[in-house]
Amino acid sequence: MTILLLFLVYAIALSTALAGAGHWGRTAASPVASKPRPERILIVGATGGTGRRLVAQALERGYTVTALARNPLRLQVTHPRLTVVRGNVLDGASVDAAMQGQDAVLSALGLGDSAFRLGLFYTFFIIPVILPFYFWDKTRQERMIAASRVPFVIVRPGALTNGAKRGVVRHGSSIGNALWAVRISRADVGAFMLDQMESDTCFGSSPGVCW
Repeated sequence: MTILLLFLVYAIALSTALAGAGHWGRTAASPVASKPRPERILIVGATGGTGRRLVAQALERGYTVTALARNPLRLQVTHPRLTVVRGNVLDGASVDAAMQGQDAVLSALGLGDSAFRLGLFYTFFIIPVILPFYFWDKTRQERMIAASRVPFVIVRPGALTNGAKRGVVRHGSSIGNALWAVRISRADVGAFMLDQMESDTCFGSSPGVCW
């Protein structure tokens, strides 16, 4: 009983620390009143579940897409407006090379720092037992992005599914909680991410997103 109580205290303390360490408020210096629609975009994490849907939808919307992947063959997509380049996000040189000439970058790697937002299973098992260092590193990444003062949106999805795109989602700072999970499809997350390039509504903020 004592061990269980100590573990619960640890899980709550860790989630509280993660929630406080990430970026939550809107960054005032993030622009943009009237911005041109980007044409050339780089997608990082393009071979993952969300990344593949992001690539497909970006091409459908008419973007010229560069996909950065460790194994380009895994993407299994060909298109006149798609360029797939081999690279690793841990290799700064390959990322810098892929970013040349791009108007925007979308990352589908490890979407969201979602402490206290994915329900009991994540709050009391996945985060404190399996992924504590991973989530802590995500908060560090968020602070670096916010400090850069570039136009950004950090998207925090609920539990991801492989369902079809519904096209109607809820988003905002109050999405999700520690008791039960909210869900959204990877396809809808991809659509929401692309929407952010065409609107400045969420610039400088970290909205949760779910059905």
